[in-house]
Amino acid sequence: MILLIDLVAVLLLVLFRLLVGFPVRVKGSSMIPTLRERQLLWVERTRRFHRGDIVICHFPNRYRGKHKLIPQLFVKRLIGLPGETLALRNGHLFIDGVCLEETYLPSRRSVYSALPRSWTLGEGQFFVMGDNRPFSHDCRRIGPLDRSLIVGRVSTVLLPTAAFHHFTPPEYPVLESGNMTNTADIVSDC
Repeated sequence: MILLIDLVAVLLLVLFRLLVGFPVRVKGSSMIPTLRERQLLWVERTRRFHRGDIVICHFPNRYRGKHKLIPQLFVKRLIGLPGETLALRNGHLFIDGVCLEETYLPSRRSVYSALPRSWTLGEGQFFVMGDNRPFSHDCRRIGPLDRSLIVGRVSTVLLPTAAFHHFTPPEYPVLESGNMTNTADIVSDC
């Protein structure tokens, strides 16, 4: 009887983790100042993402441990959505030709290389970057991420208790022109 109760408890825990969410601890500095090393986050499973969400994702061919069986998790901010074209020009980020002003970055000065680059996202592809742009390994190096590599959205900082808070994506105005009708502080001139 005790074995059956233990088995049911483990099964419920696995189902909860797969369907609802799970905790994850921050390792690294790529999301400073938004997130700090060793903070404990709650990640919710979801199929719907918005620009500005903080997400947990895998990168292709990045694994934990010497046997390379478990994909390594990364925490990043979702910047680009399927069908959009992102471009880095003159030290600024443009989405479909509109300059994106990112108020959550640690500095208002240019955080991008002066070298021009661009990416066009296909169906089911997303573009993520760390908030600490000069020190983040992200889609600028590996290219767009397939939806299947995004595990979930960070909803809450759980620990330390002094930092406890819920995340909501930044509120961004809806553009009247173009196909961008989602979350980002958008300005026509950088």
